[in-house]
Amino acid sequence: MVQWQVTNTHRLINRIYHLTVFSFPLNILGVVAKTAIAPAERVKLTFQISNEKFSYLSAFKRGRDIVQQGNVLSLWRGHSTTILRVAPFAGLSYAGHDYAAHLFMEHLQTQQLPILHQFLAGSIGGVVATVCTYPLDVLRIRLALIPGMTWYKAIRQPGLFHGLSPTVLGK
Repeated sequence: MVQWQVTNTHRLINRIYHLTVFSFPLNILGVVAKTAIAPAERVKLTFQISNEKFSYLSAFKRGRDIVQQGNVLSLWRGHSTTILRVAPFAGLSYAGHDYAAHLFMEHLQTQQLPILHQFLAGSIGGVVATVCTYPLDVLRIRLALIPGMTWYKAIRQPGLFHGLSPTVLGK
């Protein structure tokens, strides 16, 4: 009879599987929520790169201008990268947190992590997810704000990790 040895790799694969299966409905809800707020995100991005002072009236006018220059679907331009980023970000964040927490528990030889180590594990998970999905954020901004930009053109431009350091430090 062959005995199976459960290794840390098996445990990690099992965790990733469960994260994938059980997070699927949450990912769908995240996509629906992100799709619902995409027009507001698009308008917000245009304010972030301009000197115009924000007001609800000016935001409404900016949204109207976007629609007039293109069509209603222009409000969702660049949204596909947001959709592609939602699930991997959550999964990588949880997996990074679990892995870091497991390493801390082994190092400290404990089953319950102190609050500081829980915080550090969460931070590590967030940094891992941010670093891995950051190029999708850059692509999202390029697609949303540069007229005539296509996926092909956006990917070929250099600097997919430009600005990563301040993003990681600010998260």
